[in-house]
Amino acid sequence: MLSFSWMTVANANNESQARFKEIQIQSVNPQSIALKLDMELLLSSELQVALNKGMPLFFTLDFKVYKPNSYWFDTLKLEASQTSELWYNMLLREWKVKQEQHEYKAFSFDEALRYITHIDNWTIETKEQMPTQQDYIGKIRLRLDTSLLARPFQITAIHNSSSAWSFSTSWKKFDFLLSDKKFN
Repeated sequence: MLSFSWMTVANANNESQARFKEIQIQSVNPQSIALKLDMELLLSSELQVALNKGMPLFFTLDFKVYKPNSYWFDTLKLEASQTSELWYNMLLREWKVKQEQHEYKAFSFDEALRYITHIDNWTIETKEQMPTQQDYIGKIRLRLDTSLLARPFQITAIHNSSSAWSFSTSWKKFDFLLSDKKFN
């Protein structure tokens, strides 16, 4: 049996919690934006039980970039998402995390969670060239994506009164300047 003692103590109110500790823009240019993220994620006991029984959970990072307007609503310039699938293989006693084309194996829950909560270089390509020397507003959030669960679990998640299945952080807002130069 796996132990989640650190999460049980930290999560006494039985709700999943997450917060962004660091959002760092590694490079910004008219064709792409590269982000480095560091988060803290605590899962409710209900989600922990689901994971321990081998049910995969999907966590999606949503990222948006707006051009600020002084007299009207801000203009959405870029929108991107990255989904991480987390599951436990009971027969092999290993955790797996799948992000896009990459799959990672871990032998502890904490190690697997690091692949989701510590992202070093998330490069987001822009669809159209964005003007440089312009201030932009970035917004990011993490959410549990129940739409990717198997159909019977989607129904349970929708009709379950527990907030464990409707987990989402609030949007974290940050400002940045788009330039032609690469960051270090």
